[in-house]
Amino acid sequence: MDNLAVSEKIVAVVNWMILLERKCAKTFDKLAQAAFTPQLAKALHPEQTYIQNHYQRLKLITKLLPKGKALISSAIAINPIKLSKKKSTEQDVEIIFIANQFLAMKNNQYELLINLFKLLAEDEATTLLRQTITDNENTQIWINRTLIQLAEN
Repeated sequence: MDNLAVSEKIVAVVNWMILLERKCAKTFDKLAQAAFTPQLAKALHPEQTYIQNHYQRLKLITKLLPKGKALISSAIAINPIKLSKKKSTEQDVEIIFIANQFLAMKNNQYELLINLFKLLAEDEATTLLRQTITDNENTQIWINRTLIQLAEN
């Protein structure tokens, strides 16, 4: 695969990830508001998840790329999330499940981007993506600790 083809695929994935980060920010805000446990609400808060930083890193990465076509025509559709207005421990478990799905999906795509950037020997983008993965892993640890606390109570 030549560098132009790799670059076009990267442009498509980065553009999709920008959309996913926006969706994730809105979803995590909704999940935080619906959380019963204060620790879970705090863990999902945009300042704690660093989603704005992820978005800014992706924007920096787009400046490293040539202008290209988005070759990925279909992205995964994310269904609307329905949560009860009545906060509960059971709903917190559902919130943790949803948040972990988002984080896993994001990290899988960031790993894909890292491997694509390795083909182009683009170290700056790889470093930015690794920072984002670390942010997501830290959020996941915090969320899962909340689940452990719920189980212990």
